[in-house]
Amino acid sequence: MWERHFEFLTDTPPQALINIVSRLLTKRSVKHTVQGNCIRSTDIPIPFVNWDRRLYSRDNFVGVNPFIFIGRLTVEVKPEIGSKTYLHITANQGRAYIPLILMLSGALWILTTDSFAGLMFLIIAILYYLFAFQVVVRSLMLREIKRALQQSAPPDRR
Repeated sequence: MWERHFEFLTDTPPQALINIVSRLLTKRSVKHTVQGNCIRSTDIPIPFVNWDRRLYSRDNFVGVNPFIFIGRLTVEVKPEIGSKTYLHITANQGRAYIPLILMLSGALWILTTDSFAGLMFLIIAILYYLFAFQVVVRSLMLREIKRALQQSAPPDRR
């Protein structure tokens, strides 16, 4: 529930894969450490104001930096037999639950006074859940990592 695990195979060599993911995290303002074949986030930005540039991304259709919804990120790279490289990503999404809990508690509080407004607030909370967890964490984060890998691949491997 708090953590999501993603795995996939790629043709990119392990060290190149670490460099590509590290550059992507730096581009998204995620401070991280690289230890051997593992990347661990040390600080992921929390934009508080709407004009904070770390909140936005031009690389996806939503325009949101998917890493701001994640509390901690771990990327493990393991060479496989042959030319394949195994990539295991663990994303702690506890940070995205805080606004959801606040919205749900607000919806319950509003439901005691006005059922229509409380219901609308509850629908907004559900839409936030679907957006934050299904679109951003699952789709956009993986898509950005895969796109970074494809953009750095040599032309004959595309």
